Amino acid sequence: MANRNRSQPRDAARNGEPEAAAADPIQMDVKGDGRDQTTGRFKPGWRGGKGNPVHRRMAELRKAALEAVTAEDIQAIFRHLVIRANKHCDTAAAMIVLRYVIGKPPEITDPEAEPDEPAEEQDQELLAGSRP
Repeated sequence: MANRNRSQPRDAARNGEPEAAAADPIQMDVKGDGRDQTTGRFKPGWRGGKGNPVHRRMAELRKAALEAVTAEDIQAIFRHLVIRANKHCDTAAAMIVLRYVIGKPPEITDPEAEPDEPAEEQDQELLAGSRP
């Protein structure tokens, strides 16, 4: 098969293909990656990919899990965790309960760190009363 320039249109009649298939790009069935060979853009009629099958499966599993668990189930689990944290001194159970009830603790800032220059200048101006 001879190499030809990709930017040149293919002669459909010479290859035994009907010319009508190449006439209307919207009606043609786009195959391959759906990109135009010359511009790299998606051709009209390209529907896109199938998506990530792992994400699709994870969404199905999450949906099934949410349908199987009720609010009473969650309350029972948390009651069990609280009992384990209190009576059995289970620190892992205590961490889970505290993270869900109180939330993640804020990031600790170093009190000895030097403040930012602009904030310090604004504080000085406010204390001096020089601000209009």
